[in-house]
Amino acid sequence: MPTTDTTTLDERAVRITGGQRLVGTATVQGSKNTALHLYAATILADDPLTLIGAPEILDTGVVVGILHRTGTRATVTGDEFATRPADSYFPVIPDDLGRRIRTTAVMAGALLARSGKVTFPTPGGDAFCTRHIDRHLAAMEAAGADVELTGFPTAAFPDGLVSVFADAGIRLDAVDGGTTVSVPAGPRAVQMATGPHPGFPTDVQPQLTAFLTQAEGTSRIDERIYPQRDTHLPALAAFGAAVNASGPVITARGRSALTAADVAGADIRAATALVIAALAAEGSSTIRGMYHLRRGYGSLLPKLAALGADLTIDQEQP
Repeated sequence: MPTTDTTTLDERAVRITGGQRLVGTATVQGSKNTALHLYAATILADDPLTLIGAPEILDTGVVVGILHRTGTRATVTGDEFATRPADSYFPVIPDDLGRRIRTTAVMAGALLARSGKVTFPTPGGDAFCTRHIDRHLAAMEAAGADVELTGFPTAAFPDGLVSVFADAGIRLDAVDGGTTVSVPAGPRAVQMATGPHPGFPTDVQPQLTAFLTQAEGTSRIDERIYPQRDTHLPALAAFGAAVNASGPVITARGRSALTAADVAGADIRAATALVIAALAAEGSSTIRGMYHLRRGYGSLLPKLAALGADLTIDQEQP
């Protein structure tokens, strides 16, 4: 079962020596965001249920803990997430676990449907913004629930992926049940904006920003989902990247000659962006905050190593 203990994971750091050409085949893990919502849906199952392709990430372990403490019996074996219905439900999502994932309100909705009441904390997850849950609460009220708020944020939130990748010079080709990825003419600068589906997903913006530091010219990214999603920029700048933000608009001027840096990732996507920058940088970099990477990408580092990346994982920070 994925661990929910972060004591040692917070102390880990990865050292990456850039400039190595990556080549080979890797299996893409199950979607974190999809899995978290399916985990919540298991609360509503009347029979034992098994989900295949569960990502081996820390958030999976957190959900198992929530399910156990609210009544549903759950186990994880490899990539199989199995549950059995509860004999009775305890409709209180504990603060220590509920504040660590973003789908707390989704799990709360399922518990509300099961038991007729629920108490839950504000969602957690990445710390680059406040997680608003207005629509979740409105749905609960529409279903007849009386909602009592204590300190919750209630402000509203304001086929782009493939097309933006193509504009940036990234070529995706289907082959043998998988996808080949190449950049035949090198990275290209883009002008784009994030948006809800089918727009370009905000969760890929930090990684794309790191990639665009290697493109000739100036790229402009209008972050329309999370205007404050720029925690990756100071660390990218430490590598020598010419990146900055003016309100929700991020600019990346390239091509930047990146050099090794000692940096820390503050959330899942920021940590991933720093890994990308380190792979392109000259020299050996140290990236801390691997707890965040493990929350979203359980086996990314071994996969990169299998593709030829020069990296090691330190158990403790020096």
